[in-house]
Amino acid sequence: KLNPFCCQYSKEFVDKLRIHVRGGTGGNGLPTLGGVGGRGGDVYLVGSQDPKLTLKSMKDRYPMKRFVADTGQNSRKNALSGLNGASIYVQVPLGITVIDAANHKVIGSLMPANPLC
Repeated sequence: KLNPFCCQYSKEFVDKLRIHVRGGTGGNGLPTLGGVGGRGGDVYLVGSQDPKLTLKSMKDRYPMKRFVADTGQNSRKNALSGLNGASIYVQVPLGITVIDAANHKVIGSLMPANPLC
């Protein structure tokens, strides 16, 4: 018979967290008039000095774990250059390593000396 206490673990500690980030798409141009659509926004991960910010608190605060930047505006006849989409800045705890899940390559590490990724 198995001991019921041998297989219990705490769900209070999270040491890795998978999030979905996507930059905004660019706006459509207007080639007949030479119009250019706006650039899509970017997603930045910013290291925070807040000791209360942990991966567990991020998981609780953002249950969907999706961060998508705004799209760029389309070009129009009265505005040939579309406006750029707004970028978003996501506060994350310092000391994390950002890895691309598709190819398992390290994108960067957020350490006190390099708090932006």
